[in-house]
Amino acid sequence: MKMWNGWKGMALVLALAVVGLCAGRAQATGSPLAALNIDVTISASVAVQVDNAASSTYTAAGWSQTNRILASASTATVTNVSGGLSEQWWLATDATSINTAGNSQTWSLVVSTNIADVTGQQFALQAVFVSSAATQCPAIGDATWNSASLAQPLSTLPALYSSTRFADSQYNATVGGISAPETVGNSTVWAYNSTTGNGRRGLCWRFIGPTSAITPDTQNVQIIVTAVQGT
Repeated sequence: MKMWNGWKGMALVLALAVVGLCAGRAQATGSPLAALNIDVTISASVAVQVDNAASSTYTAAGWSQTNRILASASTATVTNVSGGLSEQWWLATDATSINTAGNSQTWSLVVSTNIADVTGQQFALQAVFVSSAATQCPAIGDATWNSASLAQPLSTLPALYSSTRFADSQYNATVGGISAPETVGNSTVWAYNSTTGNGRRGLCWRFIGPTSAITPDTQNVQIIVTAVQGT
């Protein structure tokens, strides 16, 4: 009886040895590398705000036949609030003004930087980004507004904000920050970071009004900032 138990134990040892041998052979013929794949899901989507809101209004008072050109005295603030995504910003405006009284009389858009091109019931609009640290905007007669490439007149066709278009760098050296996109190569603005200031710009505009208006109703013109996913 004891002898049988001894043989039985020996058989178990031999069986384990065979299993170990097989395992060793399998490991020797397998790949020397292994990988753990981790898929990181981005919980963010493109989003942009003006003055911390989806829509912000600036009252531009003082238009008249002798004072047809108006410009922003201080900057509006545009921010990439996506929470993590780099964005491209595209600027455009509407084909007509919006009559805030709800009446039918509106002004028609003229795509130009020249006051002589804007006549009765018409308007033109320009915009540029400056450093987020800047508080002032280019004056009405500043050379920035005479540059059809830098301060390209807005149209109904969105135009991409880049380092050479809609980016006025004249305040960069004095106030810090940048006016161009963080990534120049593909014109992307990084997600806002309160520590570095990335992802935020100041926005300035210049408006040319008509030679004559047929109604005293307040007319609203829009600078439309569209954010799309960076490329």
